[in-house]
Amino acid sequence: MRVIDLIGKIVVDREGNTIGLVEDIDIDEKQGYIKKVDIDLNPKLFSKEKKSINFDQIQDISYSVLLHNIIDLG
Repeated sequence: MRVIDLIGKIVVDREGNTIGLVEDIDIDEKQGYIKKVDIDLNPKLFSKEKKSINFDQIQDISYSVLLHNIIDLG
């Protein structure tokens, strides 16, 4: 999978709750790995509600991005 393929993917926590969409990815260019993933929490609105997660919080990437944990949006 290419990094560009992650942009726009649905992000789901371990309980199946949709968190948002992948908006941006922070890459460590010197080491060549993904550091953080930025999530748009309200993609249906022109919202500035965002959350960054560390790449190690991701359990699986397929048709969506599945997280190891539950994300508190409150």
